[in-house]
Amino acid sequence: MLALGALGFVKYLTGRGTEDATADASPKACGKTTSVKVATTPEFNGQVEAAVRALGDPAKTCTKYDVTSEPASQTSASIQQNSNVPDVWIADSPMLIDQVTAVRGQAAVTVGPTLASSPVVVAVPPRLKTNPMATGHPSWVKVIDGTLPLAVDSTKSTASLVAITTASQFVATPADKQSLVQSFVGLSRTPPTAAAVDLTAKDSRAVPVSEQQLVELNKKASEPATALVPSEGAGQLVYSWVVPAKSQTAPTAALEALQQQLVSPTIKKSLTDAGFRVTGLSAPAGTGVPADVKLVATPSKDQATDAQKLWTNVRKDSRMLIVLDASGSMTTPVPGVGKRVDIAVGFSLKSFDTMPQGSEVGLWAFSTDLNGKGTDYKKLADPARLDVKANKDKLRAAAGQVPDLVKRNGDTGLYDSIAAAYEQMSITYDPNYVNSVIVMTDGKNDDPGGGLTLAQLTSKLRGLYDPKKPVKIITIAMGGDSDPKELQQLAQLTRGLSYVAKTPAEMKSVFLDAYAHRHDSSG
Repeated sequence: MLALGALGFVKYLTGRGTEDATADASPKACGKTTSVKVATTPEFNGQVEAAVRALGDPAKTCTKYDVTSEPASQTSASIQQNSNVPDVWIADSPMLIDQVTAVRGQAAVTVGPTLASSPVVVAVPPRLKTNPMATGHPSWVKVIDGTLPLAVDSTKSTASLVAITTASQFVATPADKQSLVQSFVGLSRTPPTAAAVDLTAKDSRAVPVSEQQLVELNKKASEPATALVPSEGAGQLVYSWVVPAKSQTAPTAALEALQQQLVSPTIKKSLTDAGFRVTGLSAPAGTGVPADVKLVATPSKDQATDAQKLWTNVRKDSRMLIVLDASGSMTTPVPGVGKRVDIAVGFSLKSFDTMPQGSEVGLWAFSTDLNGKGTDYKKLADPARLDVKANKDKLRAAAGQVPDLVKRNGDTGLYDSIAAAYEQMSITYDPNYVNSVIVMTDGKNDDPGGGLTLAQLTSKLRGLYDPKKPVKIITIAMGGDSDPKELQQLAQLTRGLSYVAKTPAEMKSVFLDAYAHRHDSSG
């Protein structure tokens, strides 16, 4: 039985009008009412509801459309998990559709016509209208660097997701990449966008929004927000008709009836009136966004995936144990800097300030017999949250001890120290953080007192590594007699990362790259 009844649907298609098409239908004539689940975004919900009303009384059409209003990211996640999958999804970005097909394959969805679009810009509240970023046309990379207070929430706002991926497209140099990572770290800790932004709040921030969302936002404001269009152009929300694959699908007639309503002249005009852009119609007027605004090309699947992966990686706080080489060779001079130990200590002190303050950091030093005969490592500070002043003060004091430990002129008990640090972090693993051990050394293992062999360390790390409770080793070779290849092999045993850095500038680059790729597998 077709959802509208055979006669009703034929009349609908032949243009007699919805009310006329369903006038002679009745519950008795069609037996039972078919339910069609429709998922759409909050801003598009009114348009779908209008289309459903135009289709007529469910008691007469025998079809009830259950419309759910939720963020498109939530619907995408449901389809990926094959849980509570709608019969129709009005998606607002190809990126979210791609997330589904990446998990469930191309057959998971059938994408139909584009219903509307809306450029993505940055809404600048009145209190920030004199900000240097707000008065010109900065690049997307500059827009997110913190000069303009910005709030994003990629879990609920597709406009935020578009802003993040758009900025990522314009990273051209290693310096740009470092800036992007730093921006992402900062943005991921800012207050998220709210469903309704209070433009009058004294601490209000700029927010990525679509043109249509800006129109709605300004309807509620005594003083409107202004639209900032970055120099490369605006991103874009694209509202598409999507039918997910299901074991029990809704009747084709019911789906086609709703789709035809959504592309009807009446709904197209309603969309334009609401601030959306519809192909073939004039752009909405008075929005603050030029009708001929330049649009940035939709990122490729790879570009979008890389940007989203980077964003996901930096959002989670770290729990790390820094293990510093305190052997005698760390006194080796580095032109224009001081000594190798100064670089290592400087790295540690810098990380205490630049890491998200919800992170936990601890510090050990190692040499040979540093904490008594047979114990090559010394626990200077256990991992503790950086946002507690007493913890940070303790870490700073611990880092200040390392140069004096180097003066003992010990050897390099590398293997025993890595094993002990890794075991400690494995035992105390915390699922709320990205757990890691960072080892900085300028030498190979050199332990006259014996200790673990490379084979024994390798065996121990393999035994301790648990992919369900991953603790990664990140190694940094500081030149000298270090063996970068061996350090890389040790890191790979825990799917960690390995670097070579000899200067403060290289150390900064290493830190940002390691932080951005903490979730990545390197082996």
